[in-house]
Amino acid sequence: MQDLSILMEQGLLNVRTSALVKCGEHYLIHKEVQDDFWCLVGGRVKFGEDSWLAVKREFLEELDYEIVQPQNLIFHVEQFFSHENINYHELNYGYFIELDTQEIESQIRQEEGKTFIYEWKTAEEIQELTLYPEIAAEMIHNQKFEFQHVI
Repeated sequence: MQDLSILMEQGLLNVRTSALVKCGEHYLIHKEVQDDFWCLVGGRVKFGEDSWLAVKREFLEELDYEIVQPQNLIFHVEQFFSHENINYHELNYGYFIELDTQEIESQIRQEEGKTFIYEWKTAEEIQELTLYPEIAAEMIHNQKFEFQHVI
């Protein structure tokens, strides 16, 4: 199956899914080693795949972790940004997952020739970072994980 990413003359239309993962007072985030910003763990939705199945697949592929928690959609973000000289029009579906123990370890992984850092951070540490989508940082700061549609 192909990723739901369509390269057009104006830029890239991208359908993404991610999870805001909380364990106690910590949240799992990741970044590409050279980036100056962090993201929620997730990836692109594939053609014929719904966003919940996609986030489960991404966690299995990236972290060898099988999500067994129930589905809990907390945001749908429509965002426009530029990264590496490409204009993006991105639709991002975000889910909330709460773990009892840190079953996923902080780690550095190689994926498709890129190096990613996965780390658990507190809400206070996250406030000092740039985290995308921005609504995730806001939810962590306010400790409110209720559905929001953001444009």
